[in-house]
Amino acid sequence: QGTHLWLLLPAARAMPKWPLRERLEEVMVEGAKGVKKCHGLTVEEMDQHFRDSTPVVLTDAQEGWPAREKWTFEWMAATYGHETMPCSDLAPFFRHVDRGHIRTVQAPLAEFVRYVRGEASVFHALQLEDRIF
Repeated sequence: QGTHLWLLLPAARAMPKWPLRERLEEVMVEGAKGVKKCHGLTVEEMDQHFRDSTPVVLTDAQEGWPAREKWTFEWMAATYGHETMPCSDLAPFFRHVDRGHIRTVQAPLAEFVRYVRGEASVFHALQLEDRIF
């Protein structure tokens, strides 16, 4: 479990830009069971997976969903940017990277969007070379 640190919005600092990735690499967690990736399942096929209690990743679940176009980073920051949310630097299953602890901070969504886009944000002060924050 992490601790919480409330951040105030400091003056913007220059931060290097980096491109957002379209996809993240697949992570294999030691001891975890693989999950089948499916596309174009029929209702009957999905029902069978459900009856068998077999998890699947639906790779096409968002196709045609209007939120994919509406919920951009810009829209989220403009609409909900003032909302405060907890942000953690690493997931607990990456023990080889997180050194046994997770840092959690409370920050406005607009600041998180700036961080994700590689812009100056309140997270700048928390960033170290070998950490996500």
